[in-house]
Amino acid sequence: MQEVKLYKIGDTTIQLIVPQISEEEREERWSEIERVAWMVWHSLTEEEKDRIAKKYCANKQV
Repeated sequence: MQEVKLYKIGDTTIQLIVPQISEEEREERWSEIERVAWMVWHSLTEEEKDRIAKKYCANKQV
């Protein structure tokens, strides 16, 4: 059974259908997301990295 979520924004209805994937496929997709995220992070300048780190570290109550 597929999980379906419906969202209505104004006169538009959006239907999201969650794909049925194996654990192996889920892990492959997550690995690709991590790889791309690290590529983006490494493309930033040190100043950009510092600004982002300060913004998100300041918001955390550890």
